[in-house]
Amino acid sequence: MRIPAFSYLWIILLIVAVSGCDFEKNKHTTNNINNDAGTDADATDGELDADADGDVPDEVNWEACPSYLALDVRFKCAHVQLPLDHEVPDATGIGVFIYKREAVVSQGKKQVWFLQGGPGGTGAVFAEIFQIYAIAHPEWEMYSIEHRGVGNSERLTCSQEFAGGEFDYGGCAQELTDQWGDGLGLFNTTQAARDLAAVIDRTRENGVPVIVYGVSYGTYWALRYLRLYPEHSDGVILDSICAPGHCTLDEYDRNFDENGMMVMDACLSDATCGAKLSTIDADPWTAVGNVFAKVDAGTLCDGEYPFLDRPLLRQVLAMMEADFSLRPLIGALLYRLNRCDESDKGVLDYFISILSGGKKGNKIFDIQNSTSRLDASYTLGTNIITSELLGTLSLAEVQAIEDAAFFSSDGSVDMVRMSAEEIWPKYGDDGHKNRFGATSTPLLMLNGLLDPQTTLAMAVPARDYYTGANQTFVEVPYAPHGIAFVSFTDDAMAAYMQGSYEYLTMTCGFTMMEAFITDPTAAVDSSCLSEFYPLEFSADSELNMALSSAYFGTSDMYEGSVQKSSPAPFTPPLNPVRTSPRGPSFDRAVAR
Repeated sequence: MRIPAFSYLWIILLIVAVSGCDFEKNKHTTNNINNDAGTDADATDGELDADADGDVPDEVNWEACPSYLALDVRFKCAHVQLPLDHEVPDATGIGVFIYKREAVVSQGKKQVWFLQGGPGGTGAVFAEIFQIYAIAHPEWEMYSIEHRGVGNSERLTCSQEFAGGEFDYGGCAQELTDQWGDGLGLFNTTQAARDLAAVIDRTRENGVPVIVYGVSYGTYWALRYLRLYPEHSDGVILDSICAPGHCTLDEYDRNFDENGMMVMDACLSDATCGAKLSTIDADPWTAVGNVFAKVDAGTLCDGEYPFLDRPLLRQVLAMMEADFSLRPLIGALLYRLNRCDESDKGVLDYFISILSGGKKGNKIFDIQNSTSRLDASYTLGTNIITSELLGTLSLAEVQAIEDAAFFSSDGSVDMVRMSAEEIWPKYGDDGHKNRFGATSTPLLMLNGLLDPQTTLAMAVPARDYYTGANQTFVEVPYAPHGIAFVSFTDDAMAAYMQGSYEYLTMTCGFTMMEAFITDPTAAVDSSCLSEFYPLEFSADSELNMALSSAYFGTSDMYEGSVQKSSPAPFTPPLNPVRTSPRGPSFDRAVAR
């Protein structure tokens, strides 16, 4: 069978290290990219409407994109000069980076804005998705905006990011405070929401509907935009929902552990996985605990893997549960770790080599340290998380959760410590934090039932708040993070297994999304939920044999030995949403 040829999730972090990028040197100036690529076709049609604040906005000067976004001639990029503080329009300005892939046809044209998560993720990850979506919908003109503080939108950066060793949050915070002063607190969700409204106003075309799509933290960003500008767009799609006041990342590690328990329950319900794990214990969660007990005692595999301690194992399991293409291997990995005969050791060595990049193909973890990378999870992410996305758990409580967990990103402790010990400066409540905003705008709200990052409990408050006409909430079975990309139907899976990227336009999430974009006021047809490809752990399904062959070096995930000629690692589905835990604790564990 043919497998898609690359891992978008990780390659996108590699391709940003490009040379000759004019945006980096010009980002402080509005639309100052001088290139003849801009044509009359790039200009907006008709007269510009007044913007959200009542002023007639400046036009955007679209130019050629830097190489990491110049995927075809229809991609155009721009910097838009906006206030650092929208409440003080004449104050210091910053350049906010936006890009679009132009619509191919004008009939039925829609403008669709895509907001990335994180916080700190780059909107550049949508570029290849835009190309694929354009095949199905040439009338869509697709846009993305880099959140202020990310990528070419005045990326928050400090020398500590690239010094090597353990990340020095305190030193980074001081460096950024020296640079920005109180302005560091303006790199926040409210100002980013105002940025979004401003660039929509500058690109809006008369008579062309505007739809906003947000995923993960992008939903939190979109909800802030709705609070500030409740009737500004024609529809909003919330995918994997981070609801204000309920999306608290001090609960992150507990959420991973509880979701891991649900994955193990699914293993128990699977005939093959249940039978294999029952050789450890009849209860799958106890079986996981028995493997951890061997790790703690140093007796796992007769002590041949001394680096595999409790933190690393729980972080690897967390990474696997969050990734559609790795979840089916969890039961087999635990089964082999417990038994650990010579065949198992060969498989474990193979899997470890994949994690560390030792085998041909893309390694699962690709920790980037390039000074030109776009992602700003350490800086912008920390700035927002410590000020807006932490709840009431104490440092001691979070540490206890992490210590007891079998599945954990180990990210909560770092963030709670940052806040509790005041290592990173926090900005105050501007009157919008942790609050919904009333709106009659049509909404499509999607959340997976096996999503450890934005759990159903995080999403349900949005469902309960938005109950108006054309505001629909859909629970998606089996799905992890990023419903548009990972909600595989049987047809989507068949296309994926044939190596066709058309599967991205066959997922259940996309099917509901495209209908909503076509007509946000129409009833949502969720009948595709009955056609879902289930989470299953069999040894002989085409998908699981391919996964096992790629990551374990054998097509039989439970019993096979590493084959001499194994294929290059199986490529995960294209998913612009980061599905692996990310943070200093995780990076340190992987580096070991």
